[in-house]
Amino acid sequence: MSAHTSLSLALVGLGSWGQKIARTLNEEVTSASLDFVVTSNENPHDFVLPHCQVFNSVDVLLSSDVKVDGVILALPPHLNKAVSLKIMAAGIPLFIEKPMAMSIADATEMLDFARAHKAIVAVDHIDLHHSAITQLRHLQPGVPKHLEAKIGAAYNPRENWPPLWEYAPHFIAAALEFCDELPDTISSRALPVDTGLSQDVLRENIEVTMTFSNGSTATVVGGNGMAKKTRQMAVTYGTDVYHFADREDPDLYVEHLDGRQSQPLSSPNRMPLGLSLESFIAKIQRGQPCCEEFELGLNVVKILTGADLSRQTKQPVRWSAL
Repeated sequence: MSAHTSLSLALVGLGSWGQKIARTLNEEVTSASLDFVVTSNENPHDFVLPHCQVFNSVDVLLSSDVKVDGVILALPPHLNKAVSLKIMAAGIPLFIEKPMAMSIADATEMLDFARAHKAIVAVDHIDLHHSAITQLRHLQPGVPKHLEAKIGAAYNPRENWPPLWEYAPHFIAAALEFCDELPDTISSRALPVDTGLSQDVLRENIEVTMTFSNGSTATVVGGNGMAKKTRQMAVTYGTDVYHFADREDPDLYVEHLDGRQSQPLSSPNRMPLGLSLESFIAKIQRGQPCCEEFELGLNVVKILTGADLSRQTKQPVRWSAL
């Protein structure tokens, strides 16, 4: 696409996920252009287009005379707060990877700062933009009886955050959207890892269960102890169970518990990362302050913190205690 598209975006971080974001912007998104990248990568133009200008720090980017319409952070979460505060202080819209922070205190500070600066912010809880999930929400806008989800793989753990915090935020965010309120209680426990996986690194599958005052329950299992890459969800409404399985055919179908035949449901074939980025770009184009996704991001961090505490104490944790 042309380097002269109306919106110019900057990407901070060109690791494996940053490379995927760069590729998605270059190949799928037509409403903005990736014109700037902040990275220590020695060969950045292996991943960005030739016109893309490279900076070695966020400070240098912000002190330059280039026009940046939005910044995308693809950093380890413990680095998010310091960088995001600089970007919001500069009045630039911000798209941040999940989890937005590694502590409730940091996430709260980021949200308060965003509100004070009337910022435009987004968090990449990517499954909220998955076409199958959005179709399911359209078909069943009410509150489900139960949501059960599993997400993970067999990758080595990250250096600065545990597997639960890497994998579970996507579906925890989805559970909050489906159940339409904050949980009363959070509990968690460790589940066995799949057989055959090497044990020379930390491997864990953690089950997080949330109960809600409206009668809904949600269970999310996340971790790096799954031999096969897994991203699946089952959402129960009465006698109907809607099953989502990423990259399966079909990726969405409804199971009828009353004996009727299951029905496949089609969803548009768009990758959710592109849709998530386009949602952020639309926020920039509207130009209105919006902090809702930071509010959701903070609530996800609270649930992850509650899950860690529950696993330590072997007791449910009340939302009011977080």
